Amino acid sequence: MDVSTKASGSARKNVTTACRTCRDSKTKCDGVKPECTPCVRRGRACEYEAREDKRRVPLRPALHILRKRVDDLIEALEKAGVELPPLVSEDQHVANRGLEAVGLPVLRSNTRAPSDLGMHESPGSLLDANGSTPEVSVPRHSQQHNELQFPTPTTSWGQVHPDIIDHMDDQIALDDWPTMTWNETVSPDWPWVPLSDQELGVCLPRPDPSDHEAPNQFISTSAQTATGSDEEDEENQDIVNQIAARFGSLQLAPDGKLRYLGTPANFHLFGTGRSVAATTNARSQRLEGKRLLHRLELDQAIDPSLENHLIKIYFAWHNASHAVIDESTFWLARQQQTEIAEVAGIYSEVLVNAMCAIGASYESRYHPDLATFPRTLADFFAERTKTLLELDLDSPSVSTIQALLLLSSHEAGNQRIARSWLYGGMAMRLCFDIGLHIDTTPYVDHGVMSATESQARQTAFWASYVMNYRMSFSLGRPFTLDGSEITVKKPTPDTFSYTELWHPYPRTIAPNPQSSGGLALLDVISAQRINLCETVEPIARALYGNTRITLKTLQEHSERSVHAMLTWKKNLPPSLHVRADYAEDVVPQVLVLHLEYHYLQILVHRPWTSRRHQPVPAQGPGYRHARKMCIDSACDMAKILAVFERQFGLTRLDVETAQVLPSAALILTFATVSQTHVEQRQMLEASTANEKESSNGMIISHLNTLFRALDELGGRHSSAKDHLESLLVIQQKWNDMHKQQTSRSKKRRDANAPPRTDILRAAKRSKVTEGTSLD
Repeated sequence: MDVSTKASGSARKNVTTACRTCRDSKTKCDGVKPECTPCVRRGRACEYEAREDKRRVPLRPALHILRKRVDDLIEALEKAGVELPPLVSEDQHVANRGLEAVGLPVLRSNTRAPSDLGMHESPGSLLDANGSTPEVSVPRHSQQHNELQFPTPTTSWGQVHPDIIDHMDDQIALDDWPTMTWNETVSPDWPWVPLSDQELGVCLPRPDPSDHEAPNQFISTSAQTATGSDEEDEENQDIVNQIAARFGSLQLAPDGKLRYLGTPANFHLFGTGRSVAATTNARSQRLEGKRLLHRLELDQAIDPSLENHLIKIYFAWHNASHAVIDESTFWLARQQQTEIAEVAGIYSEVLVNAMCAIGASYESRYHPDLATFPRTLADFFAERTKTLLELDLDSPSVSTIQALLLLSSHEAGNQRIARSWLYGGMAMRLCFDIGLHIDTTPYVDHGVMSATESQARQTAFWASYVMNYRMSFSLGRPFTLDGSEITVKKPTPDTFSYTELWHPYPRTIAPNPQSSGGLALLDVISAQRINLCETVEPIARALYGNTRITLKTLQEHSERSVHAMLTWKKNLPPSLHVRADYAEDVVPQVLVLHLEYHYLQILVHRPWTSRRHQPVPAQGPGYRHARKMCIDSACDMAKILAVFERQFGLTRLDVETAQVLPSAALILTFATVSQTHVEQRQMLEASTANEKESSNGMIISHLNTLFRALDELGGRHSSAKDHLESLLVIQQKWNDMHKQQTSRSKKRRDANAPPRTDILRAAKRSKVTEGTSLD
C-alpha cells in the first residue's frame, strides 16, 4: 500500500464544533449538519450550539483599527498639549513585533508613528479633540494675514463652518494679496474666486496656489508616497488643484451677467471662450419686446404719470409688508434709466410692469384713459410682464427674480395656484443661478460690485426665500433648502431702519385721520419674518408631509415648536408690538406680521384638534387645548383686522395677507357650528374676560369681520371671492351635518332610556312604599 494513500485515508477530519449530544456523551462527532452521523446511527436528537469559531476571528482588521485609534489618540493629546507617558521598552518591543508580523507600522516612543491609514480617514478625523479643525501652517504674504488659513475649515464635506462664514470679512483682506492676471491658473478652492473674464478691466488680487499647500494637505506623508513620489506630482500640482477644486463662484457669463457656477460645470476651467460683445443676444429686449407686445395687442401707450402712481401704490401697501425691492434704489435707477442699472439688474421694463400689476390691484378694475377691456388693469400689466419675461429669461438678473415674485403674488390673487407656485419656484432657482445665495461682501470691498447692487441681491434672495416657505405653508406642499449652502447675510436692522418713515399713498386713502404714517421698519420686519419661517418650517414639514414619524415624536416636536413660536413673539422688539386696543399710529406691515404669526399658530395646532389623532398613551395638552389655540388665534386675527380696517380700510390689505384669512374663517366657522349647548353655557359663565370673549357671540362677531374682509377683497382678487363662497357653502353643509348628528344622538338617548310609563309606575310604587313605612 502506498504510504501517502494510507496517510490520507487514516487522517481524521478536524471537527471544529461537536454537537451538544456527542459532547455530553463523550462520543466522537464528525460535525455533519444538520445531524451528525453518530446521532443518526443511535437515533438521538442532534443539536449544535450557535457559537463563533474563535480561530476564524479576523485579528488583522481588528489590529488595523486599534492601530489607527492609537494614532488618533496620540494626535489628540499632542494637540491638547498633554505630554505622553513614556512607553516601557519591553512593551514597545513586543507590540512592534506583533505589528510587523501583520504588516502595520511600528510604534515610536512619545511620537506618532507614520501611518498608511491617512487615505482612509473620514472627514471627522480632520477635527481635533475639541471638534475644531487643526491649524495649518501656510506662508504669509503680509503681517495682516497671520490668521488666514487655506483651505476653509469645514465641519463636514462641503459644509462651511458657521464661525468661518460669520468672520469671513475679517479674514479676507483683498488689498494685501498678490496681484495675478486673469489668464493664470487659479483653483476655486480658495476663499476668493475672481470673475473669470478679461474684459472686466481689473486684475483681482488672488492667493497663488503654488504658495500654499494643496487641498489634500491633511493626507499623511505615507499615503502620499504610496501613490507616487512628491517630485513626480510636483510638475502637475497646478493641474491637480484645478481638477480637485470643490467650491463654485460668481462668473461673468457670455451675456455679460453674473452667474454662479460650481466646479462640476467646469466653467472655472473653460471660461467664456468668447468676448461678451460677440455673444450678446442679437434680440434687443426693447425692440423685440415692442414687437411681441404689438402682436398681442398689449402695446398701448401708457402715461408715465399712471405708471408712477401705480408704482407708488405698490411701494406703500405691498412692498412695505413684503419687501422685495429697495424703493430709493429703484427710483434713482428709474430717473436715470441707464444701461448700467439694467446690467446690474436693479431696473427693467419687466419689473416696472410687474409692479404696476400689483399696484393696479388696489385701484378700479378699469382705467378711463387706458383701453384694456376685457382685461382688467391689473391683468393688462401682468400680461405685459409675462410677455417681456420670456425675453428676460434669456439673460436673467435680479430684476427678473423680483418680477417673478410679484407675478407669483398676482397669480395667487387670481386663484391660479399652479402658475403662482411655478413662478415662485422659478424665482428661487434663479437665485442660485445668479448666485444671490452667496455673500458678495468681498466683491464690494474690491470694487467689482457696487454696494447698491449687493443690497438688491440680498433683498431679492430673502424675499424669494420667505415667499417659497409661505407658499409651502399655505398649500401644504413640501419645500426646503439646504441652509449650509447659503452664505448671504440676513437683513440686519441698522440705525436707518429706525428712522425711515412710511406714509400711506394716496394720503387721503386712510379713513382714520391719525393714520399719517410711522416707521417703515422694513429690515426689522424682514429679519423677524425669516426667523419665524425657519422656526415653523421643520414642524410644518413633519405635520403635513412626513408619514413615517410616530404620533408621540410628532407631538413632542409640535410642543417644542409652539414654545419656540411663543418665545419669538415674546422677544419681538418694542417697535413691533401690537395691541387690540391700539389707539395710536400703527403701520400696516406690523399688523401683517402679527396676522402671519397667528395664522402659523393655527397651522401648527390644526392637526391636533381631533381626538382620534392623539398619541397613545395620551400625552401633551390634548385636542381641547389644540382647538382652543386655533380659535384664540383666529379671534386674534379678526381683532387685528378690525384695527387695520379702522386705520386704513380692508381694501388696502395686500394679496399675500389675503391668502391666510380663509384658514381663520374656517376655524371660527367650525367653532360656531360644533359647540354644544353645554359648551356655550360654560363659556357664558366663564369668569375671565378672555374666556368671555371666546363665547359664541364674540366668535360670530369675529367671523363676520373675516367674512367682510374677504368680501371687500373679492372685488380685487378672485381668490378671496372664491374662498368666501366656499366658506359659506361649508358653513351650511356643516350646520346640516351637525343637526343630523344631534338628531341621531337624541334618538339613541331616547331609545336607551326606559319608557315613560315605566318611570311613572316606578314613581307610584315608591310613594306607596314610603306611605306604608310611615304607617
